[in-house]
Amino acid sequence: MRTEYVVICLDCRLYGCNVADEQSKLIDLTNKGLYFLDRIITCQIGEVINLLVNNYGGIHKFELLDFECLDRQIRQSVEYCEDLQEDWSPREMVSYYTGQELPLQAENQLEETLCLLTDCYKEIKIRGKDEWPRIEKIEIPVNRVLYDLTAKGIEFRHDRLEDLCRAQHKKLYRAFNRIQLDFCQVQPDVEAVCNQLDIPIQYLKYGRLKTLCKKYPVLKPFHDVEKAERNLRLLTYLSAIRKNLTMVKPIVKPMGTRTSRIIMREPSLQNMSKEFRGLLNCPSHSFVEHRYLYVDYSQFEAGILAGLTKNKGLIDLYEKNEIYSEIERIVGCDRQEAKIHFYCFIYGGKCTTRLKKFFDRYCPEPELKKLITPKAASLLGNNRNFDIDADSNKILNHIIQSTGSLIFKQALIDVYKCYRWKVELVLPLHDGALYKITDQDIRDDDVFRIYREAFQKWIPGVSPIVKCQQFFPAEM
Repeated sequence: MRTEYVVICLDCRLYGCNVADEQSKLIDLTNKGLYFLDRIITCQIGEVINLLVNNYGGIHKFELLDFECLDRQIRQSVEYCEDLQEDWSPREMVSYYTGQELPLQAENQLEETLCLLTDCYKEIKIRGKDEWPRIEKIEIPVNRVLYDLTAKGIEFRHDRLEDLCRAQHKKLYRAFNRIQLDFCQVQPDVEAVCNQLDIPIQYLKYGRLKTLCKKYPVLKPFHDVEKAERNLRLLTYLSAIRKNLTMVKPIVKPMGTRTSRIIMREPSLQNMSKEFRGLLNCPSHSFVEHRYLYVDYSQFEAGILAGLTKNKGLIDLYEKNEIYSEIERIVGCDRQEAKIHFYCFIYGGKCTTRLKKFFDRYCPEPELKKLITPKAASLLGNNRNFDIDADSNKILNHIIQSTGSLIFKQALIDVYKCYRWKVELVLPLHDGALYKITDQDIRDDDVFRIYREAFQKWIPGVSPIVKCQQFFPAEM
């Protein structure tokens, strides 16, 4: 029978409390005491993973829950929450759920600390009973996939890292100089430029700066700064560890956003520019013959919207991969502006006057209004309370994005279950994933089929567009 333990790592040892033990006795679980499918709940997911790998031979035997992700998912389902903030803390969590204060020095009051964390977990389960089906069916299984990736690490090349860092440093300051000289700004303020040029502010807020630059090239220096800063942080991090390691173990947050999207930190490999993806192409480091496969849902949000509204016209457009083409035709714009209009709607709930013509035809307002409620959710959990007056523009986005995370996580789980050891997850992205396939009898379409079935499990009646995309640049 599975046992639930709330645990703390201290001085390379693992201490826990059995959740079912009314006395909450302290147990040393460092080398023994954990059994197959025992559930481990912790605030120290990275340290716990390392200890389980060293002392128990891996994490795949166990079910792991991160208190931070669990707290955020449950809390937003029971009360109104602002957009996700970075400043999460165990102390605030325990105070919120139990009204008690964690000791300031947990190492000196270990038993009391574990007892309070255990009480907190029990209260989370009570308040989060409506979310628990999602936790059991999706979050715990996908945690196994993602934490297994963390335990193994992600291999990277380091032969050119210093040169790449120098090049990005030059690009960053070249872009800064252009902004200072061309726009007379000490610090980049792209919103001010948009106001000066009468570029609709919703384009900037809900569109993608990269896409905006194709329509408005004057904004390119601002995108260059954003891109170079992001790349420099990532490359510098890899460069700092390269002398001792050829593997990086990022922190993975399976619920990294309010919509339960997967986020990686330290480093944020998901935000790596395409030109540097070759750093993850490490054929010479492996003794096993393999190939890489990047599988991706195309026009993912559009397909979800079509399925949720059940609008036959929109479904037909999506299945033919003609959403943007039809927006171009009806709105009278080019493809880049069609994407900007659509992103504004999907990410910000802003239907521009010109885009309204498209939705009047393919997804009228009454059909969309059926989806809008103060408590928005995916098709399985990930509930979030909204102020329907103040947050009306966020509700549809939450429904679509949280359903997207549900489908994507289902696909990750199903590939893992079918082909574990043979198809290894290398990197999850927004709506696609890079895999390393070591069994040459497994065809690309075997993985595509799993992704299609995951989509249709939650959105029946829609045939998703699943593609093999070029992940690595031609050369780096």
